Amino acid sequence: MPLPEFSLEGKVYIVTGGGRGLGVALAGAIVEAGAKKVYCLDLLPEPHEGWVQVKQALALRGQNLVFKGGLNVTDEAGIEKTFDEIVQTEGRLDGLVCAAVSTFTFTQG
Repeated sequence: MPLPEFSLEGKVYIVTGGGRGLGVALAGAIVEAGAKKVYCLDLLPEPHEGWVQVKQALALRGQNLVFKGGLNVTDEAGIEKTFDEIVQTEGRLDGLVCAAVSTFTFTQG
């Protein structure tokens, strides 16, 4: 039984790293909680097969899961542009889940 205090009914979310793994699992849970739209941003140019499976499983809820590939979270200008486009399209942005992973090399010296 859904808990109303956890409802995301009508909300718009972005999930970075949303094309695979934990990101797509979180995006699916957000849709199940009632979100109007979840944009899955990822470095991958195409979604992983796991993303496709989640989208198919949630198909009865509508077209709430959207993939936007080829986006690097370290590209501030590109990410800002994407966020602005989403806000213009949806008229709002209610939440951000950061599931993208970056690898940094640290050299001590």
